[in-house]
Amino acid sequence: MKAFIDEAHRRSSMVLFDVVYNHFGPLGNNLPDIRPIFTTKHKSPRGEEINFDGLRFDAVHTIVDDTPTHILELLAARIRASPPHRHTHLIVENSDNQEVLLRPNSSAEPVHYTAQWNDDVHHLLHAAATGENTRYYADFDDFEGRSSMLGRALAEEFAYQGEMKPHAGMKRDEPSGGLPATSFVVYMQDHDQVGNRVKGDGLPNWRPAMR
Repeated sequence: MKAFIDEAHRRSSMVLFDVVYNHFGPLGNNLPDIRPIFTTKHKSPRGEEINFDGLRFDAVHTIVDDTPTHILELLAARIRASPPHRHTHLIVENSDNQEVLLRPNSSAEPVHYTAQWNDDVHHLLHAAATGENTRYYADFDDFEGRSSMLGRALAEEFAYQGEMKPHAGMKRDEPSGGLPATSFVVYMQDHDQVGNRVKGDGLPNWRPAMR
C-alpha cells in the first residue's frame, strides 16, 4: 500500500482513504478487550457506540454527542489546525444533509468538511432507472416532479431543502444553493448502494422501469 501511494504521488495523483471506523459489528468485536473505546450510553445498529477515541466520517448522522460542541466540529478543527499549511480533504456521509458542516469561509476554504457524498442524485437516478420506491427511494417516487428534483439536485446538490420527506415523515435537510459544487461527491453507485443490498445487485442487474 505504501508503495502504491508513493507511485501515485510521483505521478501527481492524490490518494484518499475511505476510513470506516464504525463497522465493527455488534457480535464478535474483540476491540473492547484491547482498549475501552466504546460506551454503553448510546447504541447503534452495529452495537455499542464509539467513545470518540477514534475517527468516524461514515454515516456521521448517527453520531450522538451531548456536549456543547459536537465531536464533528472538534475533530475537523483539530485536523485543520495541525500540521499547518497542509491541504486536507475531509469528506462525510451525512443523510441529514447539513449545510452548516460544508459551509466555507470568506476565502472559499472549508471550515469543517470539504465535501459530502450527494445521495440525492444517486437516489433520483436509481428510482428513475429501476422504479424502486421502498425505503428512502419513496422520497423520489414522484414521477412528474422527479425531473425538477433532479435539476435542483444537480444545480444545488440537495433535492430537499427543508420540505417534507415522505420516507422520513418530517421536514428534512438544509438549503444548499450557496455551496460550491466542490462540496459534493456525485455518484451513480457506491459500496453502500450495492454492498448493502441483499443480493448485492447493481444497476446492470436491473431491468429498466416501465411507467
